[in-house]
Amino acid sequence: MKYHINLIIRLATLLALGLNLNLFYKVLTPITVYPVYFFFRLFYDARLIDWTLDVDNTYIMFIPACIAASAYFLFTVLLLTTKDIKFKLGLKILLFGFASILAVNIFRIILLLIILLNYGFNWFETVHLTIWMFVVSIFIALLWIFFVKRYKIREIPFYSDFRYLLKRLR
Repeated sequence: MKYHINLIIRLATLLALGLNLNLFYKVLTPITVYPVYFFFRLFYDARLIDWTLDVDNTYIMFIPACIAASAYFLFTVLLLTTKDIKFKLGLKILLFGFASILAVNIFRIILLLIILLNYGFNWFETVHLTIWMFVVSIFIALLWIFFVKRYKIREIPFYSDFRYLLKRLR
């Protein structure tokens, strides 16, 4: 019975987060935008107006996709759909995973803006699309694999719960 309650809590949490993705944006936007802004203030004449960064009269608007909330959500889905991860370990993985995603995302934004400022929009667009399509997904997968190996997680997201429930029905 304990497993079933745990499963219901995990799935209900996932559903609540999935229905309220705005929460990810509200929390993650300032902690993503301000470090980028402070970095550019060190080297350029930079101002932040709402969520638009003005760097030497080049205006960069931070749209929701810049925040990469989908990466955080994907990581959360992997964590919450993995059977038998204890709460304390799950929280540790979640916090370290989110911090890693945040650091990589801030680095990605800074790199892209430096390319935009120094090489123009065509190079920015090429690098941006490459990073967006390949690097982000690969990073989340590698981050998850790191945690699986580091904490010797033997369960597979979705599949382990499904297999367990199917076995219990027989």
